[in-house]
Amino acid sequence: MGGYISVCGYLGEGEHITVPSVIDGREVLEISNCSSRGYDSYNSFFMYEEPVLYVDSEGREWEEKAYYYMPCSAAKRITLPDTVKRIGKGAFINRYGLEQIDFPDGLEIIGEYAFAQSRELKEVILPPELKMIGAYCFLSSGISSARLPQGLLYIGAGAFSDSDIVQLELPPDVRYMEDNAFSHCRALKKISLSEGTREIPNTSFVGCIALKEVELPEGIAEIGLSAFEECTSLKELHMPKSAEKVYFSVNPISLEDIYFAGDMESVELITVDGSKLRSAVFEGENDPSYDGIRLHFGKKEESPAEAERTSKENGQLPGEGLSDKGAAGSPKKVIFMITAIFFSLTFLTALFFYLGQKRKSEPRTAADQGNALTRINRKETAVCKKCGAEVGYSKGYCYNCGHKIKGG
Repeated sequence: MGGYISVCGYLGEGEHITVPSVIDGREVLEISNCSSRGYDSYNSFFMYEEPVLYVDSEGREWEEKAYYYMPCSAAKRITLPDTVKRIGKGAFINRYGLEQIDFPDGLEIIGEYAFAQSRELKEVILPPELKMIGAYCFLSSGISSARLPQGLLYIGAGAFSDSDIVQLELPPDVRYMEDNAFSHCRALKKISLSEGTREIPNTSFVGCIALKEVELPEGIAEIGLSAFEECTSLKELHMPKSAEKVYFSVNPISLEDIYFAGDMESVELITVDGSKLRSAVFEGENDPSYDGIRLHFGKKEESPAEAERTSKENGQLPGEGLSDKGAAGSPKKVIFMITAIFFSLTFLTALFFYLGQKRKSEPRTAADQGNALTRINRKETAVCKKCGAEVGYSKGYCYNCGHKIKGG
């Protein structure tokens, strides 16, 4: 093909395939499949050949080789040469048994369906020069780990849909991400988007049932329709001040709170039918909500994950210290605590004063009451000499007349 070679198929049965960098004196710049060479029914790099007998209208016969798609092969690892810049559409689709692919550093484009349904492919190290990941490239693959390079510009529709990816960090240079790029990734738990990301397209993360944490950086301007629909583990979203337009999902299911760092007038909220949410929800509402979702404006509440991370950074255990939701962050709670302490101190002061006055009013010696001396009888009872009452040997006061009895 022109001045370079496009390798469109492999006929061997090796476990580790190494594609050469030069064939017939020309560099191998592309890995494609049979469809690029006119074999429309065969769309995989792996093939087998068989002879086919042809007969023309005059009865003349000749034999040619025919190529067929090989659904199963012994290949477990493929190493591509440094010269390769592009992997074509469907090159390694449905590749059962493929466990490792060694990408060259200079690879720039991975085409549509290139590794779709390759369930044994668990981890890929994408090269630093990669600019484009085509639509459905890793659809229904077994990939659980894929570090996206910093220079990546484009992620096609459904590129990682239904894969086993667990954690996603979207690099800052991604300018175009099509719908459904990470939809139905059922193991995906955390999403971190870098500053520079402007938009989350429609249905980007729909059906990610394990997703619990989404970090939206300053710079995000738009959240597409149903972007987080059916994310049943996601309870809250925190929108930065840069958020300008948010489309509400058809079925939000689990979202309970959305926190907007900007004020109510700075963001445009749109329902699924395209109507604005403001007139329907905000008029006369002190605590606006929509379809069971509480909406908070003008503040950036700290999520539980962020609170735990802050505690660790400060050398505290989770739950220790004061947060913006604790006493230090609530003026009402501070006033209540001060008032309670004031009334407690006032009550204790009054109680001590009363006991002191009562003690002063009570007789302290026998002379204070004018008591006569008592005598102790044999039954160990005391007799008040003033009134003659027998009160028992208690060295106390006479229960009859109130005078103090002095024990003998």
